[in-house]
Amino acid sequence: MAIPFHPKKKQILICNFKGYIPPEINESRPVVVLREEVTGSQKLVIVVPLSNTTPVPLCDFHCQLTNSTLTGCMSGKTHWVKGDLIYTVSVDRLDRVKGPPEKGSGKKCSYTVGQVSNEDFAKILECIKSNFDSSSITNETI
Repeated sequence: MAIPFHPKKKQILICNFKGYIPPEINESRPVVVLREEVTGSQKLVIVVPLSNTTPVPLCDFHCQLTNSTLTGCMSGKTHWVKGDLIYTVSVDRLDRVKGPPEKGSGKKCSYTVGQVSNEDFAKILECIKSNFDSSSITNETI
């Protein structure tokens, strides 16, 4: 189900990557919104995926989020930014993070929207930048 609002930068949401082709991500995965609107389309956002599996090998484009940033069913787990996998996706692929029901609500589950701290967001941007250093993208490679 798509989110009933337009996502904001730094929010943590779930992205349905189904339809992508392996080795691309092709499952639902938490993401951090990097840019809340792509020029020319209000329906597209730029995201970076998260994983709770420690990357092997651990590279400069990976960084670990602090646990205090994470909410709902994501709290208490270690999450790594996959800074080498940036995606432009439709907001229709995004949903809130599903968690346990709030006590006394009578609902089967609850939905939350996480948000990374300013400190973690700065770390995320540094991870992404390290994947695009000037030696990897030059006129010679185009």
